[in-house]
Amino acid sequence: MKIHKKQRIKEKEIQQDDESLNFERCELIRVYAVDFSFENVSFKQSIINECYFRNCQFKNCDFTGAKISDTNFQGAEFLGCNFMYTSFDRTQIGMGPLKRNLPIQDNLKMYLAKSLRMNYASIGDYEGVNFAIKVELEATWSHLFKAAFSREQYYRDKSEYNGFWNRSWYVIKCLNFGLFRLIWGNGEIPSLMFLSIPCLVFVMSLLIFLSSDISFHDSIRETFSVFCVGGKSAKLSLLSSSVINIARYIAMGLFVSSLVRRLSRR
Repeated sequence: MKIHKKQRIKEKEIQQDDESLNFERCELIRVYAVDFSFENVSFKQSIINECYFRNCQFKNCDFTGAKISDTNFQGAEFLGCNFMYTSFDRTQIGMGPLKRNLPIQDNLKMYLAKSLRMNYASIGDYEGVNFAIKVELEATWSHLFKAAFSREQYYRDKSEYNGFWNRSWYVIKCLNFGLFRLIWGNGEIPSLMFLSIPCLVFVMSLLIFLSSDISFHDSIRETFSVFCVGGKSAKLSLLSSSVINIARYIAMGLFVSSLVRRLSRR
């Protein structure tokens, strides 16, 4: 068994004349740098804790597998950096990693967005939380769709996404995610329900019209009435009224849940 021990760099200030920096597999504790430019520097599999990198520039740096906590990156810029499998906790950092430094693979985008979302929440940056959620949901949708239907080599060569049953499972997950994405934006777009609810009422009215002997006008009117007020309609069957009431309570629950999600992050 090979010993894997990280070099500890503690309470140091990085000077402008420091060249050929390499922090791969290092443990950085209370390391300090201001207005410093890091270019092609590796932080791969490093632990960065209680450090201060205000107004620094990171160009083509590798943060693969790094664990960053209680660190200040205020004013820092990231250009062409690698954040694969990087985790953040209680760290002051802008949205640069999500805007210009996302990994190519969608599942890695999900991992990075989720880590930053939790980090932003821990420091009370709710603008960052909302942006990270948006990136995470888009990456999740793209990942599930490709896992279910794509012929890309990345997905077809992995046993997790290959085979009839595995692929069928991802088809179900993709359709389920897509349905909720369409209905209420996965809880992030409450206003979307002002479109999805009328569509739902129209579809239920059409199904009732096709399965009963009442006119389409009466079907729409009675469905709308039961959906808005509740109870039972005299012109609709007990089953139809019950289904409409169930859909009504589900829609109300989704709408309230969506509002609570949005307002709780303000």
